[in-house]
Amino acid sequence: MRCGMKSNKKRKTLFVAVLMFLFLSLLAGCGGKKTEEAGTERPEYIYVPEYFNLGSSDYIGSAINYENEIFYYTEAWDDETGKSRTGISKYNFESRKSEMISLDVGEASVSAMQITPDGKIALLIYEWTNTEDENGEYQDGSGSYALWYMDPESGEITGQKELSEENGVAKDAYLGSFYIDAQGNNYLFNSNEPCIYVLSGDLQMVAAISLSDYINQMFASKDGEIYVTLYGNTGTEIRKIDLTKKALSDPLKFDKELMNINGCMTGISCDFLVNDQNTVYAADVTAGTFTKLFDWLDADVNGNNVNYFGELPDGRIWVITSTYDGNNNEAELLLLEKKKSSEVAQKEEVTLGTLWLDDNVKSAIIDFNKSSDKYHISVKTYGQDDWESGLTQFNADVASGSGPDLVDFSNLNYTLYAEKGVFEDLYPYMEKSGLKKENYVENVLEAYEMDGKLYGFTTEFSIYTIVGKQSVLGELSGWTLSEMMDFIDQHKDSEVFPYASQQYMLYLLVYNNMDEFIDWESGKCSFDGPEFARILEYTKTLPEQYNDDTEEEGEATKLRNNKLLLLMQSVSSVEECQMLEGMMGENPVYVGYPNKDREGNLISAVGGCLAISSKSGNKEAAWAFLQTLLTEDYQNSLVDGFGWSGFPILKSALELQFEKDMTPEYYTDENGEQVEQPKTTWGYGNDFEIDIYAAKQEDIDQVRGLIASAKKRQNNVDEELINIISEETEPFFKGQKSASDVSNVIQNRIQVYVNENR
Repeated sequence: MRCGMKSNKKRKTLFVAVLMFLFLSLLAGCGGKKTEEAGTERPEYIYVPEYFNLGSSDYIGSAINYENEIFYYTEAWDDETGKSRTGISKYNFESRKSEMISLDVGEASVSAMQITPDGKIALLIYEWTNTEDENGEYQDGSGSYALWYMDPESGEITGQKELSEENGVAKDAYLGSFYIDAQGNNYLFNSNEPCIYVLSGDLQMVAAISLSDYINQMFASKDGEIYVTLYGNTGTEIRKIDLTKKALSDPLKFDKELMNINGCMTGISCDFLVNDQNTVYAADVTAGTFTKLFDWLDADVNGNNVNYFGELPDGRIWVITSTYDGNNNEAELLLLEKKKSSEVAQKEEVTLGTLWLDDNVKSAIIDFNKSSDKYHISVKTYGQDDWESGLTQFNADVASGSGPDLVDFSNLNYTLYAEKGVFEDLYPYMEKSGLKKENYVENVLEAYEMDGKLYGFTTEFSIYTIVGKQSVLGELSGWTLSEMMDFIDQHKDSEVFPYASQQYMLYLLVYNNMDEFIDWESGKCSFDGPEFARILEYTKTLPEQYNDDTEEEGEATKLRNNKLLLLMQSVSSVEECQMLEGMMGENPVYVGYPNKDREGNLISAVGGCLAISSKSGNKEAAWAFLQTLLTEDYQNSLVDGFGWSGFPILKSALELQFEKDMTPEYYTDENGEQVEQPKTTWGYGNDFEIDIYAAKQEDIDQVRGLIASAKKRQNNVDEELINIISEETEPFFKGQKSASDVSNVIQNRIQVYVNENR
């Protein structure tokens, strides 16, 4: 289905690769380079937003600016006709008027738009044609491309040129990115090969540049040179298309290494603008510099929602964002104007420190900053160069009292920080604001309590668990580590967990159960006991790396056939439980992770995890923001049409989510009868798919029970602990040391670390 077309079904797939990515990220201590460490001092200049609503549309496919106007292509589904409505709109920033340009493309669509050197708008048109056999049955269709040229003033189509094999364009080409250089040459990226076609203004082949990999984006500099971004060994690379050599240049060198470039747009005051989702930079190719212009959050923009942006002749930045609430896509046009900070109304600054910021929290900060005439939340993201240095700086700031007012501990060991007394107890603040504990999912709040005090909370949650078939697990509702190891020993002829490698199972059995081996309150460690030695002996029998190249069956198929027994799962919706039951063909049993209390269904934060620093000088201001996340309005906003993002912590919002899950959806058949239709479609891997209909009461009851069973919190593990265990187990896995020797070394090293960090 072509992007932008509305469907009655939305497919949701749980890719096991995602679980592996999360696992590897945890082993790396969530390593890698992170977003820029933003200062908390207000800069001399800031970019002030002005908003223009573009209305509801399913799809904004392309946007460009020409002088003081922007042109953007939209598609919106028309339920009455069963077709997409297409059009091109233009907005003039001088007159502040918008105008819809009538565009009849029939069954085709506009893939991209660009400005030609003579001021025309070039439209890359794509049309898919179905063919029928003699019985009227659809056969394989074919796609075709053309370039249409439109007068920007009148909207008149002044010319049309087909793109075909006669131009050197492959018959099966799939053309995405499209740009025009200063000489009028057309650059078209064919993702099917992959290669870049360069055609002259009259569409004669100039070059066909073969690529070894896909590009992320193609864009033009202010001088009309064409560049591409692609993933390389050090992150996202920028390369110039060299027509002389008919090849890509070497990666351009800049003074700042950006791991994630989310978009580049033609500049006017610079060569081009660069967006890394957090910050916008002005690029100077000759000088090799990225100069920071602004952070999106400081301009009250969620960088993750930015579709298109650019620079007007007077230096203002235009931005098109879109947000999807599960039902509708809402587009917004913003104009950012550079002003002196002294010219803008001053607010009390509240800083929020984070290693990585959840998208919902970003949106909440933006909403708060827009609505508050008293406070402004500034975000300080630690760790530009690497995670470890950012964490070190964060710890130093928090300990010294010079750190942020608000702390996002999503990627931190909450227990370690809370026991040090660095967070405020939030219950007195809740009581003062009239927020009652009993109105929230109490076991979720209690999971963040220490000695009856609430030092932080998550806005929404999932249940992190181990799940299997009832015919395999029986009536088990939990197990100890020893009991789980017994289960593994009893099923040596079966694959107990997917992707079972040495480090993967250490994560499952040790890293995810670190509290079984470390008592942070007393400081006692127990890595020299029999349980840890048993884990070592078991993991030694596993491969160093799991090789899935030889897999003939997917996880779902193996699970149904009892060739695979258990899954690690993060359950974040009723729909997901329905999917698991359908995949297993019987009732799933959520036995959970092993621990001494047999309470292994763990509360896992989905939204941000936030706390107030006990040394903050702006505690009331910090609470003013936090309490908005606990309100009915915000919690209800988490009840969405996606059905998978997580459970809200407010009981009434959770009930609203359950009500939505149980509400059937219908379509009208050819006889005018209402017929229930799937709410969505879920898949697991590449070998299972199921239509999800409205949940039954027993489905809701099962999820209620699962949530109620979760008494403990999934804790993030200190990177240093992972490093110690990984380093010391390596010689054991290689047969160079015994389990006893390794256990004693790990015990001693971790005991020292715990003593130093309690």
